Amino acid sequence: MRCERCQQNTARLTVTLKTKDGTKTSHLCPMCALTLPTFYTPHTKAVRPDVSCSVCQMSLSEFRQGGRLGCSNCYEVFQLDLADVLNRVQGTDHHVRPLPESEKKAEPTDALRGLRQALKDAVEAEDYYLAATIRDEIREKEERN
Repeated sequence: MRCERCQQNTARLTVTLKTKDGTKTSHLCPMCALTLPTFYTPHTKAVRPDVSCSVCQMSLSEFRQGGRLGCSNCYEVFQLDLADVLNRVQGTDHHVRPLPESEKKAEPTDALRGLRQALKDAVEAEDYYLAATIRDEIREKEERN
């Protein structure tokens, strides 16, 4: 679930505030929870302490400043913080690797093969409007490649 305030980070806290209009419950990330009015004191576990990796000794503050991890163990140590970064950068909370060149080249041809088969089926079914739409889509894909 995304933070209701920034819409970027993962909401890890459920905050209930009492207002003159009644109670309001919000799902917030730790950073947005810190921006709440000063009379609100978050639970001490809501804000992560400056943890560090046991292998390379990189601290959470060093990761936040530099944006790079020191070793493979850092992925486990800073897992919660990485989820927020990946959500902002890639739109998902897990790493999405770029496709190798061999897979990039294979993907359009597979898509084109499927479109050509769909075009053939549309012509056989005499659905010429659909066939024209598929033909135009094939042309667009071929021009992009």
